[in-house]
Amino acid sequence: MPSPASGAVAVKKIFCSSIEGPESAVDAFVHLSHVAHYPYGWSPGRWFHGRMATKRASARASAAEPPIRIRRVYDAPDPDDGTRVLVDRVWPRGLARADAQLDEWAKDAAPSTELRRWYGHDPDLFPEFTRRYRAELTTPERREAVAHLIELTASGPLTLLTAVKDLDHGHVQVLAEAIRDQE
Repeated sequence: MPSPASGAVAVKKIFCSSIEGPESAVDAFVHLSHVAHYPYGWSPGRWFHGRMATKRASARASAAEPPIRIRRVYDAPDPDDGTRVLVDRVWPRGLARADAQLDEWAKDAAPSTELRRWYGHDPDLFPEFTRRYRAELTTPERREAVAHLIELTASGPLTLLTAVKDLDHGHVQVLAEAIRDQE
């Protein structure tokens, strides 16, 4: 079976030799070099209508709802942050309240002290922590705090701030998912 590159080179030679003028040859080369990189038997239609169509649809859906960002409270504020809310139960160590540059402190949205101490930020316990924290979020006081955070997303982007170093295994990820689920 011939390789796609050798077929494209042969077509290029035939196609370019039949065209007059250097500008047409350049146009033909650009067109053929663009086509020559496709794998043999593959067409761009599959890419545009298959996997990428799904990605485009999810991008449109996420563009409709305001983003929920997760950042460390120690990071400098970004102009795209929108409403900045600290969602830790305990005030971050070494940070003065005047330097925090946040709009609210939602202590009630954070996990209980008992759950936080049990978890200890051990990534192996994260699935169980997620289950327990989700259960805590159904209690009336935490449900009210989550409802308030959902109201804040209606006015624009919401940035959830935390002092946790490992953002992927922190309570903020679970809280952001809970907010997105209830929107």
